Amino acid sequence: MPSGPGTSAPRAAALVVATTPAPPSVFSPCWAPVKGRPLVTWTLDCLAASPHLSDVLVLAPEGRRELVQMLAARSGWRNVRALASPVASLPQAAPLLAALAHLDATVETFVFVDAAQPLLRADSVHDVLTRADATQVAIAAVPVKETIKWADEARQVRRTLPRSSLWQLQTPAAVPRATLTAGLRQQMASPGAAAHSDLVSWLLATCAGVPVRVVPAGPDAPRVRTRADLDLLAGMLRTAAAH
Repeated sequence: MPSGPGTSAPRAAALVVATTPAPPSVFSPCWAPVKGRPLVTWTLDCLAASPHLSDVLVLAPEGRRELVQMLAARSGWRNVRALASPVASLPQAAPLLAALAHLDATVETFVFVDAAQPLLRADSVHDVLTRADATQVAIAAVPVKETIKWADEARQVRRTLPRSSLWQLQTPAAVPRATLTAGLRQQMASPGAAAHSDLVSWLLATCAGVPVRVVPAGPDAPRVRTRADLDLLAGMLRTAAAH
């Protein structure tokens, strides 16, 4: 669905993935403190203020649900609430399906957001929403700037891949409700499916068979993966606050 004068996004809810890697002792970036607040709060600030989202649901492990509710009360986020999630790095089909079943039936689209991507832009949320529809997923992406080579099994470079057709996918990603529900049910029917390394790969597998549209996004939404990233992020947040 193209954006522009006279167009509106469908009724939507955000699903913020703030789960904890297993085992729990592994560094969990979305709950790490940045400038005195858990990293996830920077993402929730953006989503809670969005006029395009009726609900902001945070997939959080049991021990973090109370913290989410406390942060919501302290920050005035009236549409933010936590959903229980198993201690895993990615959403689990059964509990997510159960949670969605209790959500208002008028919600047509879900916007997935990685909580470890704190410099989320409000216009990125709007753009993916207005480009998703009942037949396709829309996901934010930035053009690949590096030179990518194709090598054979012997690790010999054979050709250069044209950067004009390469995109680095990130979140937010807008997924039609029917597509998400069908994908989660398929996961439950195939419990031995391959594991996924990140939220984007999980989303693409969940929405397999459905067209995915790339939506150009700004370059300033990096994903925090390590403790070293936090120092870089603090500097970026100071710069953002100054503007």
